[in-house]
Amino acid sequence: MDGKQVLNSQYLKSLRREYGLSQEALADACERKCLRISIATIKRAETGKAVNYRTTKNLAAFYGIEVNDLIMLPDSEEKESTTCQERLGVVALFKASDVEVYSYALARIESYQPLLIEKYGTYIVAAFGRYSSAIQDENNFSQSKQTLSCMFDLFNEIKSRSSILSPFCCLVNVTTILCQESQFFLDKKQLTALIETSHDMPYNTFIVSESLRALHLQQFHFTALNDSVKPDWWQLDVMNSLPSGPYFIGRDVELEQVKRQIAESTLTNKSKVIGIWGEQGIGKTCFLHQLSETIQQDGLITGWIDIEKNESNVIRELKQGSADIVFIDNVHLLSEQGMQILHEAVVEIADRVLTVIVTATVADKARVQRHIQVDASLILPALTASECRLLVSQYSGSHLPEEMAEKIVSKCQGNPLYLSLLLSSHDLATVPDTLQLLFEEQLAVLSQEDRNVLKILAIANKPLRLEDIRALLSEKIDISTLYQTHLVIPYGVDQLTVAHDLIADALSQSLASSEKLYLHRQLAEYFEKTNIPNNLTELQWLADQFLAAGLDFKAAYYLGRCGNLQLAEGQYSDAEEAIKAAEKLLGNLRLKGFDTGTVSQAQCVDLELDLMFYLANIYKVRYGWFSPSLIELYNRIIEKCDISQSEHRKINALFGVWTVALTRLDIDKAIYYADKALELAELLDDDAGRVLSLAALANTSFWAGDAQRTYEYSSRALECCDDELRESSLELAGHDPRMLAWCFKLLSASQLGLENCESMMLDMVDESRKGGHVFSIAIALQGAAWYYWHEQNPEKSLQYARELVDISREYGFPFYIGMGSIIEGWAAYQLDPSPRHIETLVTGYQRWLSSSGFCLTQSMYSLLLSQVLVDDSQYDLAVKVIEQSVRDASETGAQCYVPDMLFLMGKIKNNDEYISQALAHEACTPLLKRQIEMYEH
Repeated sequence: MDGKQVLNSQYLKSLRREYGLSQEALADACERKCLRISIATIKRAETGKAVNYRTTKNLAAFYGIEVNDLIMLPDSEEKESTTCQERLGVVALFKASDVEVYSYALARIESYQPLLIEKYGTYIVAAFGRYSSAIQDENNFSQSKQTLSCMFDLFNEIKSRSSILSPFCCLVNVTTILCQESQFFLDKKQLTALIETSHDMPYNTFIVSESLRALHLQQFHFTALNDSVKPDWWQLDVMNSLPSGPYFIGRDVELEQVKRQIAESTLTNKSKVIGIWGEQGIGKTCFLHQLSETIQQDGLITGWIDIEKNESNVIRELKQGSADIVFIDNVHLLSEQGMQILHEAVVEIADRVLTVIVTATVADKARVQRHIQVDASLILPALTASECRLLVSQYSGSHLPEEMAEKIVSKCQGNPLYLSLLLSSHDLATVPDTLQLLFEEQLAVLSQEDRNVLKILAIANKPLRLEDIRALLSEKIDISTLYQTHLVIPYGVDQLTVAHDLIADALSQSLASSEKLYLHRQLAEYFEKTNIPNNLTELQWLADQFLAAGLDFKAAYYLGRCGNLQLAEGQYSDAEEAIKAAEKLLGNLRLKGFDTGTVSQAQCVDLELDLMFYLANIYKVRYGWFSPSLIELYNRIIEKCDISQSEHRKINALFGVWTVALTRLDIDKAIYYADKALELAELLDDDAGRVLSLAALANTSFWAGDAQRTYEYSSRALECCDDELRESSLELAGHDPRMLAWCFKLLSASQLGLENCESMMLDMVDESRKGGHVFSIAIALQGAAWYYWHEQNPEKSLQYARELVDISREYGFPFYIGMGSIIEGWAAYQLDPSPRHIETLVTGYQRWLSSSGFCLTQSMYSLLLSQVLVDDSQYDLAVKVIEQSVRDASETGAQCYVPDMLFLMGKIKNNDEYISQALAHEACTPLLKRQIEMYEH
């Protein structure tokens, strides 16, 4: 990469307009996010002129998209990419753990005929087109309900029949839907982000994104979520009785023009195709709806074709429909194949007296007309200022100050959609005047030496020490003349930087690609040798320099180190982004055939394994061990280890596969993989592998109900840990390797009735706090809260459980939020018997553990819940919970807490037979025997 690219100008403009921003407002918004982009640079990018990589990167960061999404493809790639098209759609995510609720919701959502529907564990994800009105005849004229209304109806129906044990939630958002050969699918990254967002949302609520709220302010009433939840999401409460909107203003002339065209078609008995063109958000769809209402009053029948659902059905719907006028909204969303199908359909119905009205963006007008003969055209212009003022008053009544209203009118550029978005915006500050620096004359009179200094500073994009500049240029530097031009300014002690981004941009633009490549490489290699990077900022800068120099392997290496450092510091989202970017660079290198520089395939495989393990550690923390992404990743790692004969790394991969088997409660497989990993670790004399394998065996034995083996395995694991191993594990795995083994040693010691358990617990928590690594602290806090539940000490248990929930929410650990919540619900109820604490317990399990530890923790959850239900006198429900959990345990082999549940069942039913079964059970612990003895006495 030479650091200079031409961006997709049309896409850039559409992104900016979707955000409702002028070029000046975009520059200001970027500045507030510390993304330095001048107005001049934005203009260059949007007019198809080349910009530097930093600008591309900053624009992508602002819009939250990939850098490559902005770069204009070469003609050959552009042609290939047309086979997969993008379109905006409404995506609904429904989450329910209850099987009956899930099945009912799935059937109802399928009845809405979405473009696609996918199932992910407890999630249902459905995508709908924005324009989903099927063709209608005179006997069936009622327009299909909008997606929001349909999903809200479903939400209210399920809410009325749900119980405390079956919480659920629904999220609806506008996002990109991909289409290839009439098949629809969602981008995996966007899908993962949506599922991750659902983790932060309260249960039994209907949540919509800010973009949807802005478009439907008139139809629904929204309530802001509390401060702890993401601010860009709103709770939908009720449907309003206000006019449906958006308000229709200022199109009388255009309506009359189209009506005349329709009348002419009727009089001449000839079919006609009318094209209505307009920018995004100008009101094309609203215009069609108003036109439909108007011509229905004249006795004409109108119909709609949903081109997004199935392009191949266009001919059938046109031929079989009985409408006089057919609307095909946003026809530009059709693929090339779909355009051809529509052309054939129009030709086939030429003998009918039928008016077909299509809409498309102005940019797509020529493309549409290449395929379809359009008999009459109409371009919808921007609204006038007076029309915009009227629209503002319709939306907001008299509540908006006049000064604010005028700002909105001036900024919306006559676009109704931008206007509605601005009305919902929280930031309408006056856009500052652009600072224009006139420095071309100064550049022209500079000496070559001074120009070289400026080039280095511009390419570096950060302050540099004079000592480093002299070393890079291999010459003495007198910067007094340069200071007088005000093109550079001093920074800190003996450092220099360019005075303004515009100077850096202009210098960068003026350099030839080859010179920029050389300078980026010179900077990267110099600082790699002389200043060993030891913090995130330096690593990121070095990665950027190598990337701009076209050295993909080095860039991937330093991005991987960035991700690794972020992982160790608990910055999991940033770590994932950095590591995936590094993986992408390695993929590019493979495509080049490893013929650049001295990089070998073996080096790439080695780095790729590093990145995959980093990513696996992130997935475990962020998405839980039951994540499909994690399962797929570990399979790739094992395959890569076998190919490269990386035996030491295979131990880690086997540990990963073990986690998957355990979370699925396949106890036999979990023991098999842990034993295999331990066997390999012993063969290689690998202490780190021993710790992992023994901790895995301890964990598995605990859930299988074997406290003695749990204690033995965890004790052996801790004996293998030394300071060096702890440090390396923190660097490579992102957590203290002792904590998991320590946690299960504590819990098994408690079950075995051993002495000094509390002292062991306090040592574990203290050690985790000394280390300061948040994931390790979370494991220790979990162990402490869990231990005090064993000991039936609600005060202490609540203290640690709440701290666990707080730290896990802050750093995004769904599994530990769930574990903390279920223990918190139990402990809080013991101290304050309120139903809200039962809800905390239930939603903690259903919401947070459903995607990360649903099966694994079922026995623990069932015991906690049934204990609380008994205290709440809900005996029948407690019996139901226990019976189901005992049945499940008999199938999976997860016998942990089964004797405890049998004991509780005996107390509920006052039946000694259950208590005898508990005592005779192979998983009955000395702790439980002691509790039964106290009960009987």
